[in-house]
Amino acid sequence: MAHWSDDYLGLPWMEKGRDRKGVDCWGLCRLAYAEKRAILLQSFHHDYTNVLDRVAIQRAIDAEIEAMFAPVAEPDVLPWDFILLREGTRPVHVGLVVAPGRMLHIEADSTSRVQRWTDPEFRLRVVGFYRLIEA
Repeated sequence: MAHWSDDYLGLPWMEKGRDRKGVDCWGLCRLAYAEKRAILLQSFHHDYTNVLDRVAIQRAIDAEIEAMFAPVAEPDVLPWDFILLREGTRPVHVGLVVAPGRMLHIEADSTSRVQRWTDPEFRLRVVGFYRLIEA
């Protein structure tokens, strides 16, 4: 049986991408929420210059987390919750929980995929989990 995340595997990465032609990490989350849950999340693309503008991205994420999301303890995480990860020292990467220990995400110059956040390459990068307040 197909999982909802299957529809989002292999999408190409595109800086500030917001549709199936290409997405960045927030664009992927936004696209899945719009298509599968009929919830339109803010675009963010105007809030930063490019993917290397980590300070602006972190500022945008911080503002949205405060306004739209409630933190969730890892044992209580459910599909469709967001996972926030750091790149370097800044929390600037986001994915969607698809199953226990697994996230849908995309990183620069790659394609979208499902990976385990418990794998060593991600475990130390996890900042926290968040649930959309209106969901």
